[in-house]
Amino acid sequence: MSASNQQMYMAYSAPETAQPVKNSHLERLKPSQLLPYLTEWQTFSYSAAHRQPFFQPYWFKNFAEAFEPDATIALLEAKADTRLIAILPLVESERFLRKIPARVLRSLSGIHSCRFDLVSGEENREVAIERCWQTLKDDGLWEVIEALDVPKGGAFEEMLRSAARDGYPVGIWPTRKSPFLPIPADPGNPFANCPAEYEGTRSRLKAKRRKLHKQGALTVDIIADECQQAVDQFFTLEASGWKGRKGSAIKGNTVLERFYRGVAESAARSGNLRMYRMTLNDEPIAMQFGLLMDDHYYIPKIAYSERHGKFSPGLLLMEDVITDLSQRGIKELDFLGPRMEWKCVWTSHVREHANLYIFRKGLKGRLLHSFGFRAASAARNVRMKFFGDEQEF
Repeated sequence: MSASNQQMYMAYSAPETAQPVKNSHLERLKPSQLLPYLTEWQTFSYSAAHRQPFFQPYWFKNFAEAFEPDATIALLEAKADTRLIAILPLVESERFLRKIPARVLRSLSGIHSCRFDLVSGEENREVAIERCWQTLKDDGLWEVIEALDVPKGGAFEEMLRSAARDGYPVGIWPTRKSPFLPIPADPGNPFANCPAEYEGTRSRLKAKRRKLHKQGALTVDIIADECQQAVDQFFTLEASGWKGRKGSAIKGNTVLERFYRGVAESAARSGNLRMYRMTLNDEPIAMQFGLLMDDHYYIPKIAYSERHGKFSPGLLLMEDVITDLSQRGIKELDFLGPRMEWKCVWTSHVREHANLYIFRKGLKGRLLHSFGFRAASAARNVRMKFFGDEQEF
C-alpha cells in the first residue's frame, strides 16, 4: 500500500483566500441539541460537493437519535465570515483498540450509513480542508480519529494527507466495493452498460416474467411521499425471508425501525424518497427502499418474497427500475453496500471505500497505530492471501 493511499480522509474544511477563514471550531453537544444547526446545514448541503442523501443533515440527525441518543456529538464547522463552507459530524467514544483503551472521535455513521465523508464546499477546497485539520489537531480530547466507509478520493482522504505531512500516524482499512451502474443517455437501450458475461442471466428474466404474469396481476409503482404504509410493507416483506429467520431484519428491532422510518419520512419531505414496489395480486413481492438526489438513484435496502423466489422477483424489479431510471434521464444507479453476485448481474463498476484513521502523535498514538491497526492489517492481508476477497467473484 502506497504512502499516498495511507493518507485518507476525515476532517473538514474552511477556505482562506484574501480574507482569512473565521469561526472554524469544534463544538460538543447532544443529539437533541442538533436542531438549531439543521437549517443552515441544509442550505449549505445543496451547494456542497457532496449532494448525496447520506450527507444531508436529516440523515445524520436520524442516525444520532436512533443509534447514539446519549452520545456526545463533536460537530466541526468551518465558516468564511458567516457563510458555512464545511461540516464534519463526529461522535465521542472511549473503547479498546486491540486491548488498548483509546479516546476516539468516530464518524457519526455505522453499518447502516452506506458511506461517510467530510462535507465540504467546492471552492477553496484544499485550503478549507487544511484549516479543518488544524482545528482537529488543536483539539486535545482525542487519541484516534476514525471515519467509516469513506469513498476513495473523498475530502477526508485529503485531510488524512495533511495529517500525514504533519507527522501523525495514519492508516487505511479497505471495506466496501460498492457497485454502481452508469445509466446510458439513450433510453432505447437502458442495459447497454451491463456486463456481457451476465447477459444470459438477464435474458432468462423474460421467461420468468411471463410465468409470473400467469400467476395474476403484476404491477410496479413508485412511492415518493405518504410513505408510512409502504415502509410497513417493506419491513414485513424483508422480515418474511432469511433476515427474519436470522434476526437481522428491521421489523421488531426498535432502533432500526426508528432509523429507517425516520429516514423515509425525512427523505419524503425533502423530495429524495423513491420506493419501488412490485405487487402480484396486490401483494408486495419485491421492494426497493430507494433514494433519489441530483440525478443519482441509491438503494440502501431491498426486500423480496422468498415464496416467489423461483421467479426472481428482486431481479425483475431491478430490470424495471433500470428501465424507468433511463427513461427519466437519471445518470447513475448506486447499489451501495458490498459487492455481491446479484449486483454483478447489472454492473462491473465499483466504488471503493475504506475506514480511515488518524492517530495522535506520541507513544500512545504509536502503540495504537502499531498494535491496533498495523497488526490487524497484516493479519487481514494473510487471510485474503489464503482465502481471497469475499467481494470478488
